[in-house]
Amino acid sequence: MLKKIKAKGTGGHGIKLLMSSLAKIISKEYNITLVFDYDSAVRGGFIDGNLLFSTKKINSPIFQKTDLLVDLVNNKIEENNNETNIDLEEYKKKSPNLISNMFYLGIILKRINKELLESEVKEVLGKKFSPNNFESIKFGYNLM
Repeated sequence: MLKKIKAKGTGGHGIKLLMSSLAKIISKEYNITLVFDYDSAVRGGFIDGNLLFSTKKINSPIFQKTDLLVDLVNNKIEENNNETNIDLEEYKKKSPNLISNMFYLGIILKRINKELLESEVKEVLGKKFSPNNFESIKFGYNLM
């Protein structure tokens, strides 16, 4: 089994934290590679996080097609040629403290059938862990 996940956004969206956290959470069960591609702008420049995970050895971290694309710029998810638009503003009305990158982390964890464990999230996020982070992850996880 080999899965390819790409998250794309702009500087300030928290793509690095999102994809690094995902990689750490699943690294106990899978071989992983994580590659970031971004321009030199601190804010507003593009950034892609490309994660491969497999039960087997990964020979190359490069891929063209994704199994799951999370687009934080256009608020949509593409999986198996199906596109789902995410009405982030509507979800923020239901959960005013929603943190978008953590919300998307929850969606990804659900889509890859990874059990959501608060202790695991707390360990991975370390000093960045907060109740709002976990609630945002849980909101995205339970939504999908």
